[in-house]
Amino acid sequence: MDMNSIFYIVAILLAILALILLYRVFKGPNVIDRVLAADSIDIILGIVMILFGTIEERAMYLDLGLIITLLGFIGTVLVRGGIVMSILEIIICVLIVIGIFFTLAGVIGVIRMPDTFCRIQSATNIATMGAMPIALACSIYGFGNSNTSLGIKALIVII
Repeated sequence: MDMNSIFYIVAILLAILALILLYRVFKGPNVIDRVLAADSIDIILGIVMILFGTIEERAMYLDLGLIITLLGFIGTVLVRGGIVMSILEIIICVLIVIGIFFTLAGVIGVIRMPDTFCRIQSATNIATMGAMPIALACSIYGFGNSNTSLGIKALIVII
């Protein structure tokens, strides 16, 4: 039995376990149990993506697995102690996730792009699409907590 067969078997077993966890997502009995099961499914899917990347011998799937688990973690953070965050906090978290996603994509591009001009474009992606949403989230946080100097300085960083 070769290693790819073993990876396929492990991926199928993990997918079956994720399907079993769907019971807890729908059944409950409370929000924390549902979030815990959904977060476990996210982690399992990330592992399956890593296994698939190993089978296909492509590192891109490892990055996708990392993004899936990161988004699952952010979803778990959005529900803390059974109390749902305010709309302002959700907007801040979404902006931070967007910034992290584009920064990760830019870093991957700088490392993996074939020529200098493509790497320059990826570095620009980090500076614009990565930094701007995070700075905007800091600005919204500053204005939301009556810290106008933080809000204004973060807006200046965006400009």
